[in-house]
Amino acid sequence: MKQPREVKLSYSEFLSHENKKLKNHLEEVKFNSLSLIQKLDISKKENLKKLIEVVSVSHDFGKFSDYFQEKVRKNSSEERYERHGLISSLFGLFLTEKFEFKDVDKGFVNAVVFNSIKHHHGDLENLEKTIKYETESKESSFKDARKIFENIKKHKTKVNRIYNLLLETEGIDYLKEFESYLGKINDRKRDNKIIIPDLIRFTEFNDDVFYFYLFNLVYSILLESDKKSASEVEKTKEDYSHPTEMLKYYKERFDQTNEFNKVRETIYQETIENLDMALKESNKRFFEIDAPTGSGKTLTLLGNSLKLRNHLRESENKNPSIIYALPYISIIEQNYKVFKKVLETRYNKIGNDKLLEHHHLSNEIFTKSRDEELSYDKSSFLIENWYSDIVVTTFFQVFKSVFTNKNHLLKKYNKLTNSIILIDEIQAIPPSLITPIRDCFKILTEKFDSYIILATATQPKLNQSNERKEKRLDSIKLFSSRDSSSLSNKKINKFFNRYKIKTNLINEKTNLDELYDLIKQDSNFDNLMVVLNTIDSTKDLFSKFNDENDFEDFEKIYLSTNIPPRERLERIEKAKDYIDNDKKFVLVTTQLIEAGVDISVDKIYRDLAPLDNLVQTAGRTNRNNEKDFSDVHVLNLVDEENKDYPFSKYIYDKILLEKTRKFLKKKNKFSERELVEEYLSNYFEEVVDDKAQGVKTTTSGNEIDLNQEIKNLNYRTIENHFKLIEDDLPEVSIFVLDDGNSKELWEKYTDIFNRDIESFEEYLDRREEFSKIKKEFNRQIVTLKVKSREELVDFKSKMGVESGCEVDKLECNGVICLDTESDFYNEQTGVQFDEGKKDIFQI
Repeated sequence: MKQPREVKLSYSEFLSHENKKLKNHLEEVKFNSLSLIQKLDISKKENLKKLIEVVSVSHDFGKFSDYFQEKVRKNSSEERYERHGLISSLFGLFLTEKFEFKDVDKGFVNAVVFNSIKHHHGDLENLEKTIKYETESKESSFKDARKIFENIKKHKTKVNRIYNLLLETEGIDYLKEFESYLGKINDRKRDNKIIIPDLIRFTEFNDDVFYFYLFNLVYSILLESDKKSASEVEKTKEDYSHPTEMLKYYKERFDQTNEFNKVRETIYQETIENLDMALKESNKRFFEIDAPTGSGKTLTLLGNSLKLRNHLRESENKNPSIIYALPYISIIEQNYKVFKKVLETRYNKIGNDKLLEHHHLSNEIFTKSRDEELSYDKSSFLIENWYSDIVVTTFFQVFKSVFTNKNHLLKKYNKLTNSIILIDEIQAIPPSLITPIRDCFKILTEKFDSYIILATATQPKLNQSNERKEKRLDSIKLFSSRDSSSLSNKKINKFFNRYKIKTNLINEKTNLDELYDLIKQDSNFDNLMVVLNTIDSTKDLFSKFNDENDFEDFEKIYLSTNIPPRERLERIEKAKDYIDNDKKFVLVTTQLIEAGVDISVDKIYRDLAPLDNLVQTAGRTNRNNEKDFSDVHVLNLVDEENKDYPFSKYIYDKILLEKTRKFLKKKNKFSERELVEEYLSNYFEEVVDDKAQGVKTTTSGNEIDLNQEIKNLNYRTIENHFKLIEDDLPEVSIFVLDDGNSKELWEKYTDIFNRDIESFEEYLDRREEFSKIKKEFNRQIVTLKVKSREELVDFKSKMGVESGCEVDKLECNGVICLDTESDFYNEQTGVQFDEGKKDIFQI
């Protein structure tokens, strides 16, 4: 495969972009696209190459028109004829008639070519909107496409020459044959017939979910290759060799005589040995680490991924990226810092080419390890397409690069192929999405050359009990405390049997006053964490600790999403410091503390939640074996102001709560081991059988079968119903003005968004300027779900919010600025509605 030739630009040539020849652009997109699948070990690869070739060379066919050429040179033209999506997609369909695709459904080929080309500048639509209707969309019509083609015909000789070159043919009159093809479509339209019958048959009878993932691959490759050529990014992903010895050097900073650290190292070594054995004896690519909280999963995952990649480098000459995904940004930042410190044992400078943190709050400037900082445009491309050796990112970025219709998310889907994917805290996935995600894991590992390692203390089951053999996804266990070969039962009992969950209160209704009295009567602790389900309940309880005199010797710490991220992190660090210095405190928090936060308290009181959430919360006590056992009290907290309605039902699925109650009623007290090893597995089995079917119930009561929508390539429906957070409540973003630095940030923000934008270039300049303050700006943002739009309007009205971007206005670009001196902010509990009224905000 030859590198596309760069030709000096002349005005008489067709342009794809302001300074790019169209012929060169099509050559580059074809080259880039084929390069992306070169190392992919996939069946029917030759068909895939042909498909990608067709899509690559035809995606900008409509740009050969004078209408587009006038636009790109910034001269006036009729906008409807500048659009090139429809005519280019029809040209792509025509080209598929000239290629032979063996063993691939013709309807699928047509679906890929038409949908991916037509929507390569926008978001995907449901495939069930047939081509008959797509050719008469609001964006353009078949009549417009015919007019564009008539104009392109004026350049017949040049265009035919270019396509004979691109498709490595000689003497073919592509435009004459395409004109005949358009005539057939016109005849079908005139007779009111379906334009592409194969497409309709495919949507009605396809039962192979693989086609969805194959479509994503082709579409993703087109998007990335197109953008790469347009932005003139020459960089490819750099490959580094990271020896596992880096972890050994990093661990030297820990106390090697500490018994718990020795146990952590034993677990790590067992996973490495089991991985080594699995790679020798099996071709499976899906692994699980069922390790208790506090057992060092972060380093264990990194070590196993490096071991696996070094094996692939030596045995298959492959160097896959490592993609590490977690559910919450707070623990992403925490674990990213750990990864960085490990890499720093080998490298003087850690640039984004080696390690990338990617989420909506992260930096948007790509810095290379040689201290080179790239432009905003090139940085955006490299970051959004994960051009890094190791990527630390969110569940949202991973799963919404698969299950969405959004162009900007789908373009990095191809990076999930031929990769090592680490999924930490998988239990955070809503149970109703387990089946689609299980299918995704199965396709990535069995069809797309990827390896996946799951790690959690509460591993959900991925297969239903009666799952058909061909649908099952079976794993190799790298570690399980139940089946450990390295740790004795005595050691497991000592180090991973650290708490007792007490359930004697779940059958009673407990209000906030009664909860406070229970804690007051207990008082057998130096530090305590109370985890409740709603912001309202946490604030009410926290005020009791402040107002009463029972805990004068204790510091009081409050956490919820009402507090800006920067302040939340500072309060977590404060709690850790108190623990290290034997200072007494009470921490009242919502469930944001639940997973991954490295904190260890004496005792926990927890409002009822699904069983796996309770286990995750319990992992925040006695984490490092400070004592023999600690207590976690689970209670049924009710809202007295709403007829004793349980707070848990405001937040969690009714069926999950019922199943949890069913198991917790069996005993008044559970040890960590028996709860995790005996009861949790049975709980997950029931949940998977009942809830993990991929069927979603809408707010109107209709059922959406996501599995079928995926098979039918109904992308808009998938986007609307594949939700990692289940709610449809309106949001409000509030910038908290709490010090001089935040005031300066707000002034810069208002200055940026107060300017009039008169061109696309000015729009890009604005984005680039905001990117420089984005990370720090977002650390002051509180994003809250509002119970109703009416409440939000009332809230804004009472605040006196005025739209506008002046510094003294309260709202700019949809973000409300709130001074901590305002009556609508409490120094301890954050954003509030007003005194004497229940919060309008949900957790």
